[in-house]
Amino acid sequence: MEHNFLKSFQTVVGLGVDLLEVSRLKKKIQRHGENFLNRVFTEKEQSYCREKLNCYGHYASRFCAKEAFVKALGWGISNRCSWLDIEVFHDEKGRPNLNISEKVYTYLPWSRITTHLSISDEKHYACATVILLVPLEYL
Repeated sequence: MEHNFLKSFQTVVGLGVDLLEVSRLKKKIQRHGENFLNRVFTEKEQSYCREKLNCYGHYASRFCAKEAFVKALGWGISNRCSWLDIEVFHDEKGRPNLNISEKVYTYLPWSRITTHLSISDEKHYACATVILLVPLEYL
């Protein structure tokens, strides 16, 4: 009985935060154009950002989310996890979330992970926080 009870609990295994000046990313996009966008953002992310009035703020918040995710893992962007292995999307209630490619899971010691994402952007800055949770039974 106790074992089933513990299966419902999760524990934090990672926390990542990233902050970015929007103008820095804007300059990078203007300088490198589609090459940069296609290397860092999925087609869905690009489509979402292009539709927004403050597209650079939305790109910056997604960039921060990806950075925060790999920081939470204790990694950097690498062959284990490229920019395109992480996709930011919004659920039906508008909450931001992460879609992580199956490739990333092959490098993790857990077969299931829960991500919590908070993103924010305003005129000059964007930031993101990612919390990673796994079931206690995996530890």
